[in-house]
Amino acid sequence: IGDIHWISGTPPNAEQSIEARIRHRAPLIKATLDGSVLKLDAAQRAITPGQSVVLYSKGVCLGGGIVVS
Repeated sequence: IGDIHWISGTPPNAEQSIEARIRHRAPLIKATLDGSVLKLDAAQRAITPGQSVVLYSKGVCLGGGIVVS
């Protein structure tokens, strides 16, 4: 993902549990974030460059970015 914006101003630590939301009102998906590479634990269909991704931890919004590939 690109153009990442962290609400706190800094990315979460590596051990923190991350969840992602790809579509409005879609369920949260467990994921791993390594720098700007987001790896979803479950396959999702039709994710397209330009879509927004919002990242959460324990129900709290951490920030988000834009799908680049």
